Amino acid sequence: MELPRVNGIGLTEWPDDYSAAPRSLPASVRLLAAAVLILFSFAVVSTTVFSAGGYCLTSDGGDTRDLPRTSRAP
Repeated sequence: MELPRVNGIGLTEWPDDYSAAPRSLPASVRLLAAAVLILFSFAVVSTTVFSAGGYCLTSDGGDTRDLPRTSRAP
């Protein structure tokens, strides 16, 4: 009987006569991973929206009255 081996690329090569059951995780672990992924995605999107929205609502690119004036004449 031949054993599985890992090739130079890092992929496992399975012999033709070798049988193995695929790994599976319990449903609770998959649900926990999905919940963490959803919470992380929500945090990334919401903080991006709030920070970009706050910047866009408080800045005006056309209003230059508050910028310091230079002493050079045009």
